Amino acid sequence: MSKLIISIAIVCSGFLNAKDFLSNPSESETYVNNLGINKLVQQRFYKDTLIPSRTKANEGIVVLAKAYNDSIVLRFAPPDYAFWVRAQKSGFVVKRGKDSTSLKQIAIVFPIPLKQIDTSNFSKDSFSLMATGLLYGNVDRSQIQGYMKDYRANQQILDMSLLVSEFSANAAHILGFRYVDKDVRPGETYYYEVSNPVYENKKYKAKTKIKNEYKSIRAPYQFNISTGDEQLTLRWSKDYNGRAFTYYMIERSDDNKNFYPITERPLVFYQSELSKGIPDFSYIDSLNLINDTKYYYRLLGGNSFGEFSPAALADGTPKDLTPPSPPKITYASYDYKSQLFNIEWENDFDNLSADFSYAQLMVARNEKGPYAALSEKLGPTDFNYIYNLGTDVTEEMEGPYFFRIECYDQSGNKSFSEFESAFVSDFTNPAVPDTLIGSIDSLSFVNIQWPKSSSKDVRGYWLYWANSPDAEFSLVSQTILTDTTYKYYIEEKSLTKNIYYTLRAEDYAYNRSDAAIVLKLKRRDVVPPITPMIKAAYTDSLKLKLNIIPSGSDDVRINQLFRRDIDSKDTTWTLLDSFPSMSIYSDHKAVLNTHYEYKMRAIDSTGNISTFSVIKGGILKATSQNLEIKDFKIRQTKNSNEVELSWNFNPPKELKDKKYKFIISRSTGQDGVKYYQELNAEMNSYKDSKLNNGVLYNYAVSVKYEDGLSSLNRDIKSLLIQ
Repeated sequence: MSKLIISIAIVCSGFLNAKDFLSNPSESETYVNNLGINKLVQQRFYKDTLIPSRTKANEGIVVLAKAYNDSIVLRFAPPDYAFWVRAQKSGFVVKRGKDSTSLKQIAIVFPIPLKQIDTSNFSKDSFSLMATGLLYGNVDRSQIQGYMKDYRANQQILDMSLLVSEFSANAAHILGFRYVDKDVRPGETYYYEVSNPVYENKKYKAKTKIKNEYKSIRAPYQFNISTGDEQLTLRWSKDYNGRAFTYYMIERSDDNKNFYPITERPLVFYQSELSKGIPDFSYIDSLNLINDTKYYYRLLGGNSFGEFSPAALADGTPKDLTPPSPPKITYASYDYKSQLFNIEWENDFDNLSADFSYAQLMVARNEKGPYAALSEKLGPTDFNYIYNLGTDVTEEMEGPYFFRIECYDQSGNKSFSEFESAFVSDFTNPAVPDTLIGSIDSLSFVNIQWPKSSSKDVRGYWLYWANSPDAEFSLVSQTILTDTTYKYYIEEKSLTKNIYYTLRAEDYAYNRSDAAIVLKLKRRDVVPPITPMIKAAYTDSLKLKLNIIPSGSDDVRINQLFRRDIDSKDTTWTLLDSFPSMSIYSDHKAVLNTHYEYKMRAIDSTGNISTFSVIKGGILKATSQNLEIKDFKIRQTKNSNEVELSWNFNPPKELKDKKYKFIISRSTGQDGVKYYQELNAEMNSYKDSKLNNGVLYNYAVSVKYEDGLSSLNRDIKSLLIQ
């Protein structure tokens, strides 16, 4: 069933359910799509059109105005289907004034009642026919719930209605989307407002201003045609024409006199993500076009008031741009004894174009060319070619030869076959590149360069590497390198300082050259040094000392020692000292009886930093070994029963704030000394008068601090009282 018959059936055959018609995927959607509105419901293309936008709900009424001197025509559209259903009963209220504050109602616009519609011109005006079917098809408009359940079909009814109103002024009149104000004067400016009494919201009141001066429609701008093969592409500017026209008609002529439309319906263009940034509208005409024949075109633009513009004119001539099908080379060989090439191919006569002109056999020494003509012009009955290389085969003649067939048609279009190759026996190794240069960048990419081999039959190069010039070299890439540069990433966490490269050239006979001069590149040092160690922490001579095993890496620049006080609230690690190398370290800043933790790390000459060592704890403790009585002396005074003791003692600076006393120990004979007397720290002498003649007395002096720390009785003096 044709589209026209379907639309007639809506009006004439008992007023079929238009909702069912438009929701039928096999017929109605095809019809909608063919009209060009399959995506018009998604987004408005240009503002000067009443084709709806569905990107935002309830956008409000849209109104346009056009002046004709004797009248002003208003075109308006509802925002959605629900609004339209109500407006069919309540109408669109039109107000007019000389300014925006003096608006008075001049009309209420309703759809034309079915019985009042003039159907006599429907055979020529299919859009008015369709408008009638869309308006009076049996759609249940009384229940909004029904509208919501079948939103898609109802919206299609509205969108179709707005679209046919763009194409036909009478269709807009039937649907109640048009009003003609004839009570106007030329040159006067008028203000209009279109609203609906059911909706009081301001956004449902559309306003416009227009001066009653008729402006003729210009022809579309920048209309041009580009040539194709049995087709022509028509283009016109989107920016210049998009705001002036809603739709377009295209007409074609063979003689520039008699024009006829080439599209059944007007062309409507819609906005999409794919169309953004495309500067032109376009249409491809491929209907029965004959190459080398000139065709003439007229482009007319239509607006929302049912008017067509004057025609823009252009012409174009389609041309043969299709190359002929090339033959397929089936065999290519070289006979070493006769020094002859034999090339064979087959022609596909079934696909050979009627305008085939000739073919040529081409030859090259490289598969990518350049190719040179080897034969004279060949015809469709030629199937092979014999090529004599010569009697004396030189080294330059050795290697591969690549053959292909180029075909030309009478229009000069060219095609070429896939290549086939044949080899002249090659037993000569190619020349090795004489230099090899390279570098390793900051991102660990190796860049290698070399000059081309002087041999002409080289197909590529093999690059090798090793960690030692005496080691076996390995391939860098498993595929042959056809360029003279190569870049790749290397893992530089290696204990070897250098990396070595060499290169071989390979010809098409797979002969390889000798190895190139070995290139030595210094690796970037990214390996951190060996971590130093703290073996022990101990007290010696009132010093907290560390036994250190420094980093064993030979490129270490500095060892760093860190310390923290774990007895304090602030346990932050701080850098205590830095030194190149050291086995014993004395912490001169350590405080008595304070717990410390130590760790170390090393930094090499490149700035690589080792991990931290295992943490080692230590505490500075004072011992009796640090307390020493000096210059201890004993003598008998003139009084025979009295002994005088004297000594010196210098408290260590670490204990200068600590209180202490002197302890005098005494014994007689061979007995060990025992506590005898206690003296204040200010004293450095003592007289003992409790003695007996003929008795051997033994004395010792020691220091005792209030926290219990005391010196040893190392020095014992003896005296016989006489």
